[in-house]
Amino acid sequence: LRPTGPALALVPGGDRWHVPLVMPLPGFPAVENASPDPVRVTGASLQALHAHLTDGAVPPTTLQPGERITVPILFLALMLGCEDFHLELQTDRGVERLPMRACAYPNPFGVVPVPAPRVQVGQAYAPDIVLHNPSLTKGFKVHRVA
Repeated sequence: LRPTGPALALVPGGDRWHVPLVMPLPGFPAVENASPDPVRVTGASLQALHAHLTDGAVPPTTLQPGERITVPILFLALMLGCEDFHLELQTDRGVERLPMRACAYPNPFGVVPVPAPRVQVGQAYAPDIVLHNPSLTKGFKVHRVA
């Protein structure tokens, strides 16, 4: 008989993330083998607006009962609001879908995403860049603009 029910579970606290707008935030949610049997994990994927897996995030591995792995995720919010999504782990038991949530809040430095305009072939685009310095007592120096 093939085992039924979920074998993997997110460790509490690893399923919700608060991310500042356009500031990359690395996250490492832990996933635990909650079944009494070993589980072979062969890969991971997710479809999310605020979160991205790093390349080779989950190498093939076998998790013994109670054993944990961390999944490196880069959170990069491009719009305000919350998003519910699933971290999908491919296992020898099928695909395990673990629910996650990421919420983006305003950037503390006033940085906002630059909209992607439509530019025709042969046309140049040079948007103005506005820098915000939250410290009124200290200045900052721009070393290079590329």
